Amino acid sequence: MTNPVDQWLQQAARTRGILACGVRLSDQSLRVRVCREDISKARVEEAMKRIAATVGTMQTAQGTAELLRWVFESGDIVCALRPGGAMAVLLVNRDLAAADKIKALMQTFAETTL
Repeated sequence: MTNPVDQWLQQAARTRGILACGVRLSDQSLRVRVCREDISKARVEEAMKRIAATVGTMQTAQGTAELLRWVFESGDIVCALRPGGAMAVLLVNRDLAAADKIKALMQTFAETTL
């Protein structure tokens, strides 16, 4: 049986507009799926490590958040945070992704048993 994190990653990777997706578990291990050949898994993993560091700094300075979004010209990075340090990250092509599907994915992550 596939574990819940892998199921979530599979669901996210099949969603239109997702370029890459990943989960950082509480033990700081990473699971990443890349949906396009021109995006390397190593770069997504490095981005996730930097996002986690940024989130940690933000939470220390400003308190907690459940959902963060960085908006860029051609896409977004959407990050869902869970207590204990787990987080999900979506790299999204804004032109192709439906906001309601992104929201549903992040809600599913929030409800997933890790």
